[in-house]
Amino acid sequence: STPGVGLLPPVHPNVALAMGVALGLLAAILYGSGDFLGGRAAVGVDVRRVLAISQVSACVLAIAGAFVVTGTREGADLAWGAAAGVSAAVGLGLLYRALSVGRAGVVAPLTAVVGAGVPIVWGLSRGERPTGVAAIGIALAVVAAALIGMERDESSVAPSGAAMGLASGLVLGLGFVCYAHTSDGSGLWPVAMARTVALFVATLAVLTARDKTVLPRKNARTALAAGVFDVAATIALVVGVRTELAVLVAAVVALAPGFTVVLWWRLLHERFSSVQSAGIVLA
Repeated sequence: STPGVGLLPPVHPNVALAMGVALGLLAAILYGSGDFLGGRAAVGVDVRRVLAISQVSACVLAIAGAFVVTGTREGADLAWGAAAGVSAAVGLGLLYRALSVGRAGVVAPLTAVVGAGVPIVWGLSRGERPTGVAAIGIALAVVAAALIGMERDESSVAPSGAAMGLASGLVLGLGFVCYAHTSDGSGLWPVAMARTVALFVATLAVLTARDKTVLPRKNARTALAAGVFDVAATIALVVGVRTELAVLVAAVVALAPGFTVVLWWRLLHERFSSVQSAGIVLA
């Protein structure tokens, strides 16, 4: 059996594999839904205010979870959590802004592929070696996310926000690595620290902004919901990384844009091509 991971008891390696994939998929669903909500909340308003409000709900839930789950508060774990919090504030701010001005079918997959690539490269560099079948699955997941992001004629669509999506993926990927550095016995304290720091950074950005416009209630409610989904996804991610290889979990989490794009399609009637449809099926 594998060692305990602080949040879960020791389990058989095959069970750990299944749990890692399941938790990665859960995180993908939650991240994809949260990204959709965050992008909608940021349409036509100051993204800094959207980010700050989303981190209020995320911070409250993360701190509550940290007190419920047994864990130790070690300095190193909290430091990695703080670094992940800066990553979350910057990465989510870029992502929400990119989704508010561009096509979800471009921005979300680009962010996910880059965001998955960072921890995958990190995991392989530190000696993680998935099985042959898992390695094929990792490759297919990343290819699927890339296919979902392909557009037939980008000249005829709104600005894609590709540069911001790329930067967001890089920063959020570094946050993934920060969480992977935390110890198994730290529980959810790194997540609580991360969200506290993210709220502080986002609030500071709002206070220093020239635009003092109050966020409309509808946008504020949507932002709060985005924060709930985002922190729930982060908790699933942390448990998944402590259960299975980071390279495997990261690749499954990269499927998040599939859920973002489907929500955009179903609720906002954004069309996507046959190539993007193939990517969703492959995912």
